Amino acid sequence: MAQCPYANNLYGEGRQCPERSTGFDGCYVWGSGCPIRGGGDIYSKTMTMEDDNATRFETVIKTLRDLLIHVETHSMLLGTVVAQVFPVEDFSSIRFKRADISGLYFKNKQAGMNGKITILGVADPRE
Repeated sequence: MAQCPYANNLYGEGRQCPERSTGFDGCYVWGSGCPIRGGGDIYSKTMTMEDDNATRFETVIKTLRDLLIHVETHSMLLGTVVAQVFPVEDFSSIRFKRADISGLYFKNKQAGMNGKITILGVADPRE
């Protein structure tokens, strides 16, 4: 491993870069483990509700950064498997800095309206 060339300047201490190393004398600057992270694949998925049951985008852990959740048509409720209580109106968006979307459930705010919702974010490169 190599010392991160930026950690000393930002945090006053040396930090080791991850074992997957490229560039900057062997420091994987944009990958997992780096204090300045910018890497990761773009995650984008759209879902139209087919019924009024609570649904989630992913069934396994999926950590995203800088998420944008946009409700395109018909208001939705967001929450957990137990309760979906946070309303997001149609044609509006909410943002999260970082979240595991496998625990985030959606459902139609009004029965039978079958809303359309899109998530856009940066996938954690460790997954």
